[in-house]
Amino acid sequence: MRPEGRAALASLYFDYPTFAAPSDRPDCERRPIVIIGAGPVGLLAALALARDGVASLIVERSDTFNDGSRAICLQRQSFHILERVGAIAPFLEKALGWTTGRSFYRGKPILEFQMAHDANQKFLPMYNLQQQYIEKFLYEAAASSDLIEIRWQTELTGLATEDAGAALTLKDPKGAYHIDGDWVPAADGAHSATRGMLGLRLSGENFEGRY
Repeated sequence: MRPEGRAALASLYFDYPTFAAPSDRPDCERRPIVIIGAGPVGLLAALALARDGVASLIVERSDTFNDGSRAICLQRQSFHILERVGAIAPFLEKALGWTTGRSFYRGKPILEFQMAHDANQKFLPMYNLQQQYIEKFLYEAAASSDLIEIRWQTELTGLATEDAGAALTLKDPKGAYHIDGDWVPAADGAHSATRGMLGLRLSGENFEGRY
């Protein structure tokens, strides 16, 4: 949230932390998983891997959480996933769950709908939660795991595939260095620099919606 006349991170409802760049990082190391991006997808991927005993390294070019909400609603299935990776508690405490949706035009209700729900469901159909909190809660869960390392202020600047994985060039305030990874999940957004370096397009499904 950017109130008029306030700095970009001077939110009215969220205190942004500042994460330092790594003080020590070896050159030419090899990691089984190097995840690009510490947003909701990257953090959740690391937590899911840790649940199965797989270590991962996350690199994130920013020094804090996302400024603004690219995501506002979480579906019921997302809460089942959060429960499986052991991160559900703060989401249940903070998120606003709902079953009824209403749309207003000039103060008058023009649409009301009910989401499918019954007493046998563990979670509600939808939850509202700003993305800053989503990232905060996932980060706190990841930071408590010995299998997850996060390097803030670290940008992927080069990527080359090899028979045994990938060679990555990373850059932080101390300069550029190289590491190798067996797998490199691209969790750096719709306009992923990682996919761009490999000439790959984002694959998936989309739909037309009017709100």
